[in-house]
Amino acid sequence: MEEKFAKLGKEIKKLKQENSNLKASNENHIFINEKLNKALKKGEQRIEVLSKQVKSLTDESVVFKKQIATAETKSLNKF
Repeated sequence: MEEKFAKLGKEIKKLKQENSNLKASNENHIFINEKLNKALKKGEQRIEVLSKQVKSLTDESVVFKKQIATAETKSLNKF
C-alpha cells in the first residue's frame, strides 16, 4: 500500500512540474503574441502614414504637371 502511495506521489509531483512548465510556456507565448500584435499595429499605422504621404505626393505631382501643361498651352496660344 505504501509503495502505491509513493508511486502515486511521484506521479503527482511529476504532473505538477509538467503543469507548471506548461503554464510558464503558455505565459511566454501570450507575452510573445502581445509583442507581435503591438508590432503589427505599429507597422500597419506606419504603412497608413506612408500611403497617405505617397498619395499626397502623387496628387501634388499630378496637379503640378497639369499646371505646367496649362501654362505651356497658354504660352503657345499667344503665338
